[in-house]
Amino acid sequence: MQTVRALTLSLALTAGGITPAHAQEVTLETLRQQVARNEALIDPIKLDYTVKIVRTEERRPVAMGGRRAGRSFSHYDVTWAQKGSMQYVRVQYFYGPNEAARWSQTVFDDDTRAYIYSPQPQHVSVGPTRNTDWSDALTAKLRLRPFEDHQWLSEALVPLYATLHPDMESVGGRPAHVVDLVRPDRPTTVERVWIDAQSSIPIRTRLYDGHPDAPHTRLLVEVKGVTPHKLPNGGWIPISGVRTITASEHVSVDVNSITTQVPASLFRLDPPEGGTIYNVSTRLTSIAGGTTKSYEQIVSSGGKFIAGAVTDTSGTPLAGVVVAPARVTTERADGRSLTRLVQPYERTCAVTDPQGRFALECEEEGEYNLSFHRAGFVEARANAVPAGEPGLKVILEEGGTLSGRVFFANGAQKVLLGDARIYASAGDSFLAPGVPVSPEETRTDEQGRFELTGLAVRLRDRSNRSSEPARYVPVPWEIRCGLTSQTVTFDAPGDRREIELVLKPNVKAAAPLVSKPLPSLAGLGLDVTATDIDGRRVLVCFFDMEQRPARRCVLELAEQAKLLAEKGVAVLTVHEKGVDAAQLRAWADESGVTFPVGAIAGDPDIQKFTWAVRSLPWLILTDANHVVTAEGFSVAEIGEQIR
Repeated sequence: MQTVRALTLSLALTAGGITPAHAQEVTLETLRQQVARNEALIDPIKLDYTVKIVRTEERRPVAMGGRRAGRSFSHYDVTWAQKGSMQYVRVQYFYGPNEAARWSQTVFDDDTRAYIYSPQPQHVSVGPTRNTDWSDALTAKLRLRPFEDHQWLSEALVPLYATLHPDMESVGGRPAHVVDLVRPDRPTTVERVWIDAQSSIPIRTRLYDGHPDAPHTRLLVEVKGVTPHKLPNGGWIPISGVRTITASEHVSVDVNSITTQVPASLFRLDPPEGGTIYNVSTRLTSIAGGTTKSYEQIVSSGGKFIAGAVTDTSGTPLAGVVVAPARVTTERADGRSLTRLVQPYERTCAVTDPQGRFALECEEEGEYNLSFHRAGFVEARANAVPAGEPGLKVILEEGGTLSGRVFFANGAQKVLLGDARIYASAGDSFLAPGVPVSPEETRTDEQGRFELTGLAVRLRDRSNRSSEPARYVPVPWEIRCGLTSQTVTFDAPGDRREIELVLKPNVKAAAPLVSKPLPSLAGLGLDVTATDIDGRRVLVCFFDMEQRPARRCVLELAEQAKLLAEKGVAVLTVHEKGVDAAQLRAWADESGVTFPVGAIAGDPDIQKFTWAVRSLPWLILTDANHVVTAEGFSVAEIGEQIR
């Protein structure tokens, strides 16, 4: 059977224009260069494609008498273009073949985006680029950008992210290189990519919640049925494919729409005159083509307004503070009050002048909840401010500044990790509802550095009675990257902190050891030489004597030690985490353990990844040549595994 499979693959490779011998010579760097050359040839580009949505079942109604979920889209049409780092995406959704639903337009690059959508086509939102902005770009949907963000496949084909399989495979009759991808800041998933040897684009990808070859790993996302299309300049682009998550998305590109003539004007998204522009970072909503009124003009106009001044805690006036209404409460004709949110696209904002003064025009009588925002300061709020208030006083407190670096523990070395996502959240769930976060996430630069500013330093202690003098408690901030986090607090407003986050490999992403040589025993604390196990099968048991099942496993091995030795099996046991050597030896002697017992001397997480230890206890068995034959089995299965 293996001979037939090898012959079939050999014929497929030959049909693809390369020989199996040549396939073995391709290195990860060679493959990266091939992919990068094709990526350069498809930039710039513009095309149209349709995504048909096929669901296994319709949305179910909400329980407990709630309303049924909204209607499902049958398909959507996309116009997508890219030029350098700039992306343009226009999406039109449909309920049926001729029944249009909502639409949206997005222009973005690695850092910023502009977004407009129905039913507010006069309103443009401008802010930082989000990962979800890439989801409708063809290169992300069909995995030329494997992590569905700005990173190209060629940028991921580096040793830190990628592992190239030694053998090629045939996918739909096309020879393909197979690569496993995992990002240190997203260690819970592993993506297996089949890269077409001819076109250098992915023709199949599968995203798993662990290593694809490990037991109990689940498939999360699959892209298959990709058809490569060659452009006149020699570049290749996918023109069809099926992306499956809970539903299947059938992607079909209109080949006649493909063009490399992309005007720069396409990447500008401006509202019509009189429309609004909302800046997510500054919280400012402005009117396109409108003029900004001064403090004096608004105060002397005779209209409805709220005026005041903003200072810092020392009393120094603050310029450039954005004042925006968040809620307004009005009185209805029947005497009852009505409170509604003020949306960014419908509100009027004010900005403090050099004297810290502001005047906010009010469209209706009522009481307003206002927010005050300036970079580097903690956002403040003033509630129930009546229209007509002429002298509102607001104090902004300087926020904490957090800077740091992110490393990846690559074996015994720490590697600076660039382009990693950093998230900040209030670490106390009791405090979290009242803590403004600005910004709530950022990315590391090429040197692995990041900075967060304007973090809230303290909040009023809610357990303190209102009749007593105010007490304040520090706000704990959880700073997270991947599975690594650190809690930070600030001593006073304007305080600065610096931290280091060290990411470790996740054992779920570790490749199984079966059919591979046994890893080095260095760092396991075992008093064993190569001569001691030469020519013998090796049984390694990772355990923790504080865990009953793991402790019981070692005791059962001790009972079988003599029988295993007669069968030529050398038993080695390794304690999972650091423990006093004398204490461990005393426990082993008391338990009748005669084989070597060691303890991990270095970082347990790194050693567990190296040995693919997914749980405790964990057994690994080799043959006489010290090639792993089985792993993750129970003590009761040892005899069967040896046979």
